[in-house]
Amino acid sequence: MRFEPRPYQQTAITRMVEAPYQLLALRMGAGKTVCALTAVSELMFDHFSVRKTLIVAPKRVAELVWHTEVSKWDHLGHLTVQRVLGLADERLRALNTAADIYVINRENFTWLVDLIASSKQPWPFDCLIVDENRGFKDRSSKAWKALKGIRKHLSKLFILSGTPDPNGTLEELWPQISVMDSGQRLGKGLTAYRDRYYRPDKRNGHIVYSYKLKPGARVVMLGAGFVAGVCMKSLVNSGAKLSVVAGRSGQILRSMMTPVGSGMLQRWLEGRGVEVITTGRTLGIEPGPRLVMDTRTIDADLIIMATGVHPNVSFLEGTGAEIRSGVVIDAHMRTTVPHIYAAGDVAQGRDFSTGEWVVHALQPTATEHGRIAALNMLGKDVPYRGSLSMNVLDTVGLISHTFGLWDGIPGGDHTEVVDEANFIYTRLCFDGDQLIGAITIGHPLHVGAIRGLIQSRRHLGAWKDQLMKNPHLVMDAVVELNNA
Repeated sequence: MRFEPRPYQQTAITRMVEAPYQLLALRMGAGKTVCALTAVSELMFDHFSVRKTLIVAPKRVAELVWHTEVSKWDHLGHLTVQRVLGLADERLRALNTAADIYVINRENFTWLVDLIASSKQPWPFDCLIVDENRGFKDRSSKAWKALKGIRKHLSKLFILSGTPDPNGTLEELWPQISVMDSGQRLGKGLTAYRDRYYRPDKRNGHIVYSYKLKPGARVVMLGAGFVAGVCMKSLVNSGAKLSVVAGRSGQILRSMMTPVGSGMLQRWLEGRGVEVITTGRTLGIEPGPRLVMDTRTIDADLIIMATGVHPNVSFLEGTGAEIRSGVVIDAHMRTTVPHIYAAGDVAQGRDFSTGEWVVHALQPTATEHGRIAALNMLGKDVPYRGSLSMNVLDTVGLISHTFGLWDGIPGGDHTEVVDEANFIYTRLCFDGDQLIGAITIGHPLHVGAIRGLIQSRRHLGAWKDQLMKNPHLVMDAVVELNNA
């Protein structure tokens, strides 16, 4: 299969070729493996700067993934791979077999380090790749200590991870970064790192159970959509000084909010100390880290890429499954491969409001997809009527909801009530006398009634005019219509 790297993949490959070490943090399915193998191939056969590569991976990944990826891609077919797995004599036999790449599971990595140390032979691998850094995030673990012990013998060290900081505390970054750069960026010890960036949080006397970022830690977030909105609250509550770059549109939460609603949420954020940057184009990120824009530069302690989500579907290439923006399914959740179903964030399913086939990366959609798929897999004939696009977001304490066609339709009606002083905003959109979309900010009352009216496609009759005059009468309309 021909590999045509996406722009972010090419950036990753270039960085791995040029830099002595790299933490490659990409979501699962984004191509970390093929990027790393492409970089190794270039380093070995174009630059002649690497002789032998060791990959440390979870056992199942070591058994199944790396050699399969080599055989899958046309440009990697010349690479030879040995799996250092099984019993001790099998592992030794693999190590004594000539190859370009050796793959070992995490549990046997320390065995290998001890084996070579006891043999008095020089460390034979000049490039090491850690695939999924679980076990290397704890400075007290045997794997971390073993890696630190042989670090000086490596000309290239790459750590691949989909979850570099799964707990969101940033404390687990220090072991990963320090083992690569010997403490250049974050300090040589965890205590110094904590003293610089954190303050004690939960404690019992002198025993500290958790830490929080110190007030004033400078965090820059690239992206101002739903994912960014989810992250903002914990960052602001931690005391970080947060700057959010809205991007080309200059509008936060553009995919789920009108300009009126976005403006209200922006004022709310700014009132809580968040800087919202709505102009300028991002040019790059420099060591420091420093964000470089065409209008300014920003020095930061942390830069977060919050640029949205994308289904992990690259592993399905060549299987016969039709892929567009996600895995294409029919009304019964079936893919184009017989007997294979798809559901949730990865599935391109029917939109309730438009009838189009789209990816809705939403928890309620995933739940309903799973239920419909299960019923059909059990032999029931249950078509899916479509998922309602909706978002519920807590923007640093200000709650907002969006439902359905919140931007309205051509020829449709809409009404808005805006209370800027109290951060309250309600928007209802209609097709004839049916409610088809809504936005609420600041008062989460009656959102269940709004959702119910949209999903039931209830004809409102005379209540449509009443709601056009006063959108806050939704519950009154529901009660009367149900009692009619």
